[in-house]
Amino acid sequence: LALEALSGVISLASSEIDQSKVMF
Repeated sequence: LALEALSGVISLASSEIDQSKVMF
């Protein structure tokens, strides 16, 4: 469960980073 939670957080962070890259 911990690994799944970490993977979920990483996916959300990566998605936010992608959006920021698109904005910049």
